Amino acid sequence: MDIEESIPDKKSPEPGQSTGAAKDGVSPLFLSLVESALLEGRSHSIVESFVRDNRFRKKNIPLNYAEDKERIRICLNNADKRIAELMRDGLELIEDVRVASDRHEVERRMAEADIKENLLSKIHTESVDSVAKFQTTYEKWTEIKELKDPMLMNDELQLQKNRVEELLKQKDIIIAECRKELQAADDRYARDIRKQIVDIQSLVHRADTEVEAMKSILKENLDLIQGTVEEERVILQNAANFNWNDVYAKRATNERIKVKQKKERLLANLTEIEQIELDYVETTRATRIKLDKDTQALAIELQKIKTNTTLNSEKLDYSFQVLKKREDENLMVKNAQKRRLAKLHETIFTLRNKLKDTKTTYYIETEKMAKMIEKLHHSVDHIRSKLECSKKAYDKRVRAIWNLNRDECFEIIQSISAIDKILVEQHLNRKWTNNLGAISDLLFNYDPLCTPKLPSTAKIKRSLTNSKEDQQHDFCRLKNLLEQSRFLSDKKLEVALKDRQIDGCGMTLICMDNVLNALGIDSMDGVRNLQSTHSKVQHFNNIDEACSASEISSIDNKEIDVNHKALTTSRDLLALKMFCEDDDEALHSQTEVKPEPKLTLSDTRKFWASFKNIFLPNQMKVWDTMEESLSKYLQVLRERQSLDEECSFLRKQNQELQHIMQKMLIKPLNDDF
Repeated sequence: MDIEESIPDKKSPEPGQSTGAAKDGVSPLFLSLVESALLEGRSHSIVESFVRDNRFRKKNIPLNYAEDKERIRICLNNADKRIAELMRDGLELIEDVRVASDRHEVERRMAEADIKENLLSKIHTESVDSVAKFQTTYEKWTEIKELKDPMLMNDELQLQKNRVEELLKQKDIIIAECRKELQAADDRYARDIRKQIVDIQSLVHRADTEVEAMKSILKENLDLIQGTVEEERVILQNAANFNWNDVYAKRATNERIKVKQKKERLLANLTEIEQIELDYVETTRATRIKLDKDTQALAIELQKIKTNTTLNSEKLDYSFQVLKKREDENLMVKNAQKRRLAKLHETIFTLRNKLKDTKTTYYIETEKMAKMIEKLHHSVDHIRSKLECSKKAYDKRVRAIWNLNRDECFEIIQSISAIDKILVEQHLNRKWTNNLGAISDLLFNYDPLCTPKLPSTAKIKRSLTNSKEDQQHDFCRLKNLLEQSRFLSDKKLEVALKDRQIDGCGMTLICMDNVLNALGIDSMDGVRNLQSTHSKVQHFNNIDEACSASEISSIDNKEIDVNHKALTTSRDLLALKMFCEDDDEALHSQTEVKPEPKLTLSDTRKFWASFKNIFLPNQMKVWDTMEESLSKYLQVLRERQSLDEECSFLRKQNQELQHIMQKMLIKPLNDDF
């Protein structure tokens, strides 16, 4: 705007200049130079005043515009709130209808389930009664076939007919009840359909009302928004018109002033030029050529200056706008930093107060906690003493309960074994093997107050079944032990083991038992470990002998021969020394290990669950088959008893019939007499 105003101001006097020059006879180039020189200062002053006025005018429009935008936002937020409330109300109304329909459906299904259950129970009881009655009637037909008296047959047939009629009546009653339930179900279905139609109509009516309300509210909100937008447009238009009118008025005044000033100056210049021409005609003629050249150069420079001024003015405007924006941004940043500093000072003050409070509370709490810890130490010592007493009492209770359960379990196993003995000896006619020894060892050697090493089911079965293969392996191991430790045992033991007459040589076994106790062997695992140590010593000796030999074939023959020979006393002592050292190391490692934990519930359950596999599946199958056979035998005996009762009943009936026949025969004889 400034550039456009300055350009026409500079170009506007040209037609006047040309006319004046033409009238007065003055050169137009000279007049244009003078006029441009006079108008440069005025144009600069006009531009500066216009820019200064624009600085103050631009501040009013954005504020009003921001206020109008805030009004539009408030209208939109109010409209959103009202629409959200209407949507929530509509959803609540629809949700109420849906919840009511769901509740009605649940009640209907519960009622149908109860009716169905009652009907099925009635049908089931009626079917059971009808089957029982039908069975009795069917059995009576067989009895009627066996009858020979026509009167009795007629009576029985009448009774059968009555029974059949009762069955049919019972069935008719059930069918009528089922029809009633079907009719009631149809009525309920029709009532539910009518109720559903009413619910749908109410739901549709509510939806229609909500839609109409939404439409009206949307129209109102649109009208409000349009009104605010129209008001904003009018305000902006008025502000712009006011600014433009002001600009146009200033421009008109400036043009008038310029025209007057131009005319006055032109007149003054013309008079001065006439006087100068009259006074200095000769000098002007001499200097005219020079002045023409100077004017041309000045005109060129003037054009350059004009272009530079226009560019500089544009740059100044742009830089002014940029600086204005940066100044506004800096003000906003400074205000935000001031707010942050105020918040930080507030937080620092609050944190200092909190630190003081926490320090005081910390000191108080530490003192309290120290006192509490002292009290807790005293209470812990007291509780430990109580725990030791309660632990002892608990151990006594556990042992007492364990003994009760153990005795009960042993009594149950004794009763099962007694029944098994009766079944095996009496019914199967076989020899019964007693397995109570191993079970009693398991029960009475188990400690309930420490974690037991539960024997596996395979070991229990092996100890109970005493299979021939395991016995042969164990006897072979004992035989090898005897061969390798003859200097410790008696000669009779070898003979007893060969013939397996263990019961006949108790003293020899006692001697061997003392040897095994001295070595710390209490099971066949210890015997196997002793045998493995002997085999290791044997292997080392064989390697020494093999290293002294020269040929590989001779080494193999020596190993085979030595394996079958008895060890010497020195080698036996070496093997026993190694076994004892290994046993001592194992004992020391066991003592160094932490004490085993107490028995848990899972351990007791595993222990008692191990007794499920005491009896073999073959025995269980035998018991099942014996149970089935005995149940069948019992059923046969019951049938036989029922047949005996029927026979006795028929005998009584025959006697009564004979008595009645005799009476009937005696009556006609008396009538004849």
